[in-house]
Amino acid sequence: FEVEGCTGKGACNFDPNASDDDGTCFYPGDPCDDGIELTEDDEIQGDCGCLGVSCHDPEACNFSTEGIEDNTVCSYIGQYTLTGETDPFSQTLQVYTYTDTEGSSYEWNVIGGDILEGNGTSEISVVWNVGGPGSVCVVETSEGGCEGDEVCLIVDVNVSSIEEALEGSLEIFPVPARDNLHLVWTGPTLDNAYVVLRDAAGRAVKEIQVNQRDVLDISALSAGSYMLEFTVPERGAIKRRIVVQ
Repeated sequence: FEVEGCTGKGACNFDPNASDDDGTCFYPGDPCDDGIELTEDDEIQGDCGCLGVSCHDPEACNFSTEGIEDNTVCSYIGQYTLTGETDPFSQTLQVYTYTDTEGSSYEWNVIGGDILEGNGTSEISVVWNVGGPGSVCVVETSEGGCEGDEVCLIVDVNVSSIEEALEGSLEIFPVPARDNLHLVWTGPTLDNAYVVLRDAAGRAVKEIQVNQRDVLDISALSAGSYMLEFTVPERGAIKRRIVVQ
């Protein structure tokens, strides 16, 4: 009678009792799947076990010691140059760009300004607030969840010429704001200063006279971006972009 099985004498699953080859023979060097996520080029080994190669460099995105060491398969998140204005004026909108990699996401952190749009992408728009040192930093995360090193750009925010003319500085917080917006003027005593908030279409949605320190009730405003105009009659005006949540 016939016995089906692997009749190849060099096969890992050679059956000496088989008389009829059933096509199931497998040999060292044949492709296989070892079931390990971070191995590649899995194949039957000399001991007839299934195993692939893996990257043994702990700095790599695909680090794993479960496979046979082959650091030619290591993958890394590239580190690129962050570009944008490093000497901006306060109250200005600037764009900062990092090299875009398909499938990656980008987490930004800005000191001295506010992200107006673009967080999560490779390009953001920043409104710089007050003069002094600041920074723009980004961390890239690959499609597979590998996180790169933080890349930063140091900036020196210049006080706008209008604030110099007013001989003072205006602090606005918090940004983004929700219910209340605090204004603190540091400088000469204000006379009849007032604030106008304009929506994205330029329409005045709120106008109020303010003092050296004041709080604006913005609870009735819709979420979005607004332009705040701080005006001292016969002396000048300061414009700031704010975000309402």
